[in-house]
Amino acid sequence: MFSGGNYTFRNASSNTTVGWVGSSDHRGTLDILYSSGATILLCVWISTYPNIPAPRDRLYHRLIDKFNLAMIGFLGPDLLFALALGQWSSARRSVEEFRRVVPNDKDRSWSITHGFYADMGGFRIVSNREEDGIPTEDGIPVNAKQLLYLIEHEYIDIPSLKEKEIKAMSASDTFSKVLVLWQVCWFTVTEVMRFGYHAPITTLELTAFIFAVMMLATSFAWFQKPQITRSTCIKLRNGLSFQDIRDTARTSTHPNMQDRWYETPLDFIWKRGSFQLDKQWQYFSYLSHLCRVPLFTRLPSGKNKAWERMPSDIWYRPRGFLVPLGLVVQVPFCLSFLGAWKFHFATRAEQVLWRTSAVYHAAYSLVITIYYILGLGEQKHTDNVMALPAQINQNYHQPPPAESQLCVIVPSKTNISILASPTQVVSSRCLDTEQGLISQKISLNQKQLPVARYWRNLSPGGDPDQEISLRWTTLLFILTVIYIFSHLYIYLEDIISLRSQPAEVFLANNQFFPLIS
Repeated sequence: MFSGGNYTFRNASSNTTVGWVGSSDHRGTLDILYSSGATILLCVWISTYPNIPAPRDRLYHRLIDKFNLAMIGFLGPDLLFALALGQWSSARRSVEEFRRVVPNDKDRSWSITHGFYADMGGFRIVSNREEDGIPTEDGIPVNAKQLLYLIEHEYIDIPSLKEKEIKAMSASDTFSKVLVLWQVCWFTVTEVMRFGYHAPITTLELTAFIFAVMMLATSFAWFQKPQITRSTCIKLRNGLSFQDIRDTARTSTHPNMQDRWYETPLDFIWKRGSFQLDKQWQYFSYLSHLCRVPLFTRLPSGKNKAWERMPSDIWYRPRGFLVPLGLVVQVPFCLSFLGAWKFHFATRAEQVLWRTSAVYHAAYSLVITIYYILGLGEQKHTDNVMALPAQINQNYHQPPPAESQLCVIVPSKTNISILASPTQVVSSRCLDTEQGLISQKISLNQKQLPVARYWRNLSPGGDPDQEISLRWTTLLFILTVIYIFSHLYIYLEDIISLRSQPAEVFLANNQFFPLIS
């Protein structure tokens, strides 16, 4: 031990352990609990930015949306960071797209704040006529891509809302954001300095430090996202309705659009599921509602109704420099809990369980990161739907010619399935219908089809674009459940490990760093 003035350094390898420590000149157990707990709370609650609620939502709906995002952050702060990064990328991309359509003058300039506001559901489009499933007064929310399509085809006027007006509506000003960031930064700096002096810390402090770093990255991505609770309504021009827009698009820009809509009448412009990871996430969200544990999202509408709001958990595909920037944050996070490999644990069993959980966290996070990166290269039709010409888009929701289709002839009174050739299919149409023969396009495993088809698509209305691979999703579900329980153990160990810690853990910061008082 070396001491001089306020500076005291102790060897972290000391075998002296203590239990509960009260607060005095040193920091006590409650001090560690308070500082770490407050940091985690700030990271998973105050730093979340839900999208704009529906016009008829109440305060508790807003709190539910914030709670859902907080639960995503609690499950994994990297998930919240990925959400923020994708939304930031979408807002940036909207600026580039608007520049080629909207005049770049002072009154009509489109900023990243506008992009965030639009993707939050800040603009609502109102029809001039009553339409089934669409509220007449409130209209439907649109994101930046849908809004641009309507402007480009002169269905609506260019919004006159300025950036400063959006910021004026924000419920959280810059000062409050900076204040929260300062509190988290201060905790981060003190922990980094303890690392630098090889001062021992608890697993709870390590967890809080990880949350703090991820929160700083998330807040950086969301810094220009406003916190707004009300939207702006825009009425369609010239007495148009949404059905008019769909009819016109079917004869011009989107000749192969679906006959019906599933999210909003404008989902032929943009629809969830263009990013594979978002489709997978949405499936698990539907599954959580089916199991009556909707911890991560609130459904945006009732059955057979248009979306009333933009969900807060939409995963947009990041692009450009944001991808390597995200990896710089994500990869260290994957390995972060391994940093406690040589920490003190009260028992050997706790040490083994922690190390196992940390290894699984690293492996699972790296696999999901690779899956995420591979998904960035997939180009779905809905991601760039405005740019797809008819000849490229025709394969989607467009059945091949009848003479080239394989058809299964299923007798109504038997369980026999016969795979017919194309010529047999044509001739089968001439069979006597009184014999009870029907033609259906089904797979060879007909007996398993009804159950498999149900579980492949849990979306309201059975949107065919939301169908997923059942085998991969089942495997991913099992791995995710294990991941959740491993995380819960880490959080549990953070608390119970405080019953036995090296004495040096409780030395106050100013006993290590003379400049901190």
